[in-house]
Formats: sequence, structure tokens, C-alpha cells
Amino acid sequence: MSVRRILLSGLALVAAAIFAQYVLKQRQDGGATITDWVKPDDKSGEFKRQQSIFRNSISKESGADFPAEKGRYHLYISHACPWGP
Repeated sequence: MSVRRILLSGLALVAAAIFAQYVLKQRQDGGATITDWVKPDDKSGEFKRQQSIFRNSISKESGADFPAEKGRYHLYISHACPWGP
């Protein structure tokens, strides 16, 4: 197994763990659970994605939550992700 494949597998596991922590935190706070994504009376059978909660972006504007700086951010892509390239 190549080092790249091992790293990508590890990143996928980390992403899954972070998501699981998020879901557990939402449950503890009385927020949405993973089963809230499907409405019980919906008979269409299709997957309907919820609105994204990640709305911050990298910006050159002063006072931005994530200021644009060379070398500060890294993009990791997992080929295991169904939305990845």
C-alpha cells in the first residue's frame, strides 16, 4: 500500500471522527440529529441535502475570519469521498 493511500485513508478516518463528534455535540445541545435530515412524511425516497453550515471563506478583506495568507491553508482531497474529484 502506498504512503499516499495510507495518508488518504487516515484523513478519511479523521474526517469521519470529526463529523461524529459534531453529531454528538448537536444531540447534547438539543440540536439536530442525523435522523432529522429525513422528514418522516416525505415519500419521494430521494436524498435532500441540508443547507451547509460552513459559510466562512478565505478572504483578502481586513478583519476576515480566515485571512488570505500564502502557505497558511492546505487543501486535502480524499478519493474515498463521494463528493471528491
